[in-house]
Amino acid sequence: MSQFSEEFSRMATAERWLCEEAGPLLDPIVRSIESRAGIVIGEVRVTFDRKSGNGFSVANCTIVRADFVSVEYGRSGSTAGERTAVTHSQPTSSENAVE
Repeated sequence: MSQFSEEFSRMATAERWLCEEAGPLLDPIVRSIESRAGIVIGEVRVTFDRKSGNGFSVANCTIVRADFVSVEYGRSGSTAGERTAVTHSQPTSSENAVE
């Protein structure tokens, strides 16, 4: 196996592990943010910067794609909400991200 093939294989394995472990942890965070902002996040890019010396790392998150939603509450006294996506989606950037 060439060095390139070995490096690619190691990277692919690490990416799979990252997805398997990060997905379940990020899901409740993303759902909470979606609920507060009134959007459905379709794609997120996370850049992870390890800071040496201060004991913590910094994550820079960018919403790459999201749909804007409206919330309609159930009838007959129900408090359960139903989210209905608006007919269009718009790419977002750091300049127009919802804070």
